[in-house]
Amino acid sequence: MQNAYKIAPLPRESIGASRKLPRTVNPSTVADTRTPATMRELLEWTYARQIVQRDEGGFGPGEASISATGRVCGDLATGAVIRAQGMKLGIKAHADAYTVHDFVRRLQAGERQLVMRCAEDERTPDWCPRCPPLRVVAELKAGLPRTLKDRRGKPVACVIDYEGWPPARAEAALWHARATYETWHCALRILRDAMMAADALTRWRLTGIGAEREPWGVR
Repeated sequence: MQNAYKIAPLPRESIGASRKLPRTVNPSTVADTRTPATMRELLEWTYARQIVQRDEGGFGPGEASISATGRVCGDLATGAVIRAQGMKLGIKAHADAYTVHDFVRRLQAGERQLVMRCAEDERTPDWCPRCPPLRVVAELKAGLPRTLKDRRGKPVACVIDYEGWPPARAEAALWHARATYETWHCALRILRDAMMAADALTRWRLTGIGAEREPWGVR
């Protein structure tokens, strides 16, 4: 017995359409339109321009207790009120700035303070402090060199004094400055690696550090 029901063939257009697969896009081929920035540039943008630290009342628990009047007086003394004007009017910082700040807060206290202060001042730690060299100078009296006289009152010697830093003190100051710079640069490397792994920024594309690891060795 033949089946009374017949299945109508699909139209040619439907057959062609059914064979089309959804188009996939390789993420590696999509152009990244975010603005490139080094870690140092990103930190300075966060703390010197977006000024997200003011949302928390300072750099740490010790500064959070400063009164509003004291903070305004400090701003007037340093000129920071000009930079912070937009934030004081209630304008919120960019979301990327809060993301950067969140990563910075995970650093150890000393590293965090150092990174934030340098970024706010848009500078690196001073790795080459000015150490005045030790030298011999004449001791002055009434603007004239003080002299020693013999029994007849004739000057026979000049009283001397020392001016400047002894070599040991200068060496210690230089060592401390370079150690501080190394700590700062290490913190920037930690931040750069963690943020590049997270890839959570929307406006910026993080690139390098933005500072030499040992600038005293660069010629």
